[in-house]
Amino acid sequence: MSISDAVFYGTPVASCTLHVPAGTETLYKAAPVWQDFLIPGGAPSLSVPPAGDGQNYLILSLGIPSDDPFNGTFLVIFPPGMSLDVINTALVGSLTNQYDLIITPQSAGTWLVEIRPKSILRTRSATSYQEIVRLAYTVDESVTYGSYEIKVSDLEIVVGGQTVIREDEIAVAVTVGPTANAPVAEVATEVWYYAGRLSVRTPAREQIAVYSLNGALVFHAEKEAGLTTFNLNGLLAGVYIVRGSSGWTRKIMLL
Repeated sequence: MSISDAVFYGTPVASCTLHVPAGTETLYKAAPVWQDFLIPGGAPSLSVPPAGDGQNYLILSLGIPSDDPFNGTFLVIFPPGMSLDVINTALVGSLTNQYDLIITPQSAGTWLVEIRPKSILRTRSATSYQEIVRLAYTVDESVTYGSYEIKVSDLEIVVGGQTVIREDEIAVAVTVGPTANAPVAEVATEVWYYAGRLSVRTPAREQIAVYSLNGALVFHAEKEAGLTTFNLNGLLAGVYIVRGSSGWTRKIMLL
């Protein structure tokens, strides 16, 4: 694995993606010379949210180049009495605007999930470990309290035509208790801007206002509960303040 740094002299390796054999990502990322490349991959993880937030969902996280387009597929497998909540399952953050999420039921308790880019992204940046998709689920009243296992299997992520992540199975234990049978709540307030569009996810209907840094109101609209996207193509580049009538405030940057 060792190599002289003279081999790539004059090559902008920091902007080049290096595809390595599955399972060797950590070794290459720690090796001299090779570590200077963009190396996608790394072990994916399936995690549960902090206890007590009253929501039934899992988060799938992956190590991928931030702006290099990828596509992927995997199966989600639930034990009897549990089911994927298709309405509340969603991509995380700005991925909502960049990718399509296709969910297809398979056999009982199993769903096929596909992630496809909406367009080709040309800019490449450093590999980052990020949350990809929020897998919401429901629990039938027949399920007794206790610990159960939810699995993601046959996961494959492709970047630039090369398979960079492949995992046969990831399992996570979830606890069914007094709050697990409650309806899945909407996620906390999320605000992001991408390609001329402002996306706002809130748990309730409210008024949205956008202000310039000098306090001028430049955009105002009403949104329903859940995710709503607004067109801000008419605004100049710069930093803006987004406020909701429920009291939250966020900053966004238009490029």
